Amino acid sequence: MVNKPENNTAQRDGGCSAVPKLAIACQGGGAHTAFTAGVLAYFFLAFQHFKASNQPLPVELTAISGTSGGAITAAMAWSEADSWALGARRVLHFWHLNKALPTLENPHPFWWFEQSLNSWAQWAASLGNVLPKTQLPSNPEISRQIKQRMVADMETAFGPACQGGAINGRNGMRIHVGACDIVNPAARPDTAFTAFPASAHAPLEIAQLLASAAIPEIFTPEEISIGGNPHFFWDGLFSQNPPINDFFNGRSKAEKPDLLWVIQINPSVYESSRGEAYPTLPLEVEDRRNELIGNLSLGHELNTIETINALYAEPPVGLNGKKPVTYCIIPLGRLNGIPLDYASKMNRDPDFIDALIRLGASTAYDLAKSGALLRPDSHLTGKRQHACSWSNPSWPSPGSLVKYLIEPELRGIWQGGDA
Repeated sequence: MVNKPENNTAQRDGGCSAVPKLAIACQGGGAHTAFTAGVLAYFFLAFQHFKASNQPLPVELTAISGTSGGAITAAMAWSEADSWALGARRVLHFWHLNKALPTLENPHPFWWFEQSLNSWAQWAASLGNVLPKTQLPSNPEISRQIKQRMVADMETAFGPACQGGAINGRNGMRIHVGACDIVNPAARPDTAFTAFPASAHAPLEIAQLLASAAIPEIFTPEEISIGGNPHFFWDGLFSQNPPINDFFNGRSKAEKPDLLWVIQINPSVYESSRGEAYPTLPLEVEDRRNELIGNLSLGHELNTIETINALYAEPPVGLNGKKPVTYCIIPLGRLNGIPLDYASKMNRDPDFIDALIRLGASTAYDLAKSGALLRPDSHLTGKRQHACSWSNPSWPSPGSLVKYLIEPELRGIWQGGDA
């Protein structure tokens, strides 16, 4: 299937590039962002396939963003590498390390029984419908141990791209990581919503990824010094989930993306597991509240894009620095009847993580194959003449890309069993 541009004049007037500049935004959602790992790994392996086949890449990936687990996954893909395939392998390697595995390379007493602890935590969470919820303060020692494990996993997966806690990125690609400054000494509503790195010349740091993932129920706030003053951060869920405006703010028209792919973890539509019209049980209410909070900033930032796209019908004075943006949502769907509730966002069961990764890869492939990633969708209904559409290549199937996954455990994840 090939999509041809609908209006070449509109493309030139809108400032769209011959090869579309792409930004990918990765929503947070705990263990559910293993789905994001599958999506990003598929895209990066597909880019490797195009390069190996001497085909031009259908897009120019210039920026990526993420929050919480989406931020860590995005950073793995973004980190400096000599091939697209290495970026994909780093993504998958991190999620393999992050599983509740029976053995660890460097075991610590805290993690000796992590498979049992993971199962127990899922069972305990299910009691929320019959027992009153008690919110205990985060335990500093448990927080320290989990962060220590996360840092070790990240440093192992980043490899040479990470030196002294600072991560080197790919040339020509920006990254934005969402976090929330909970003390907010600047005392304005907007200054609580932070996107790291703070400047184009600042490196991304592992501490900033920890800040983006600091869920207050589990972690103590992540302290980061800014301008010599301490700042304390919680999960980016409370700020930008994921950062999108940062792709456009302060950028020239030529630098701004033509395409935006949003990997959405929190569903837009409530789907009942029991047939009721709306959530009623305590866990259902908590789950839906978490999903709505997670989508709040995403909805606002996509609405800004919608507004700019609509203005192109009758451009007013002052629109010269803007351009229309085609965006596509890559949504986490159902997983073989397994409930994707709030408790499962903490589930690191190996089979669960692997299934989410494969679902991400297959979802990305289905959307790519259909052409949905490179053409205006329903959000541009009635305004298609002002949008760009690009030719859709023949995307490789996930199964054909396994040859780029060198490590046997990564091949096993991709193929759904032992390699």
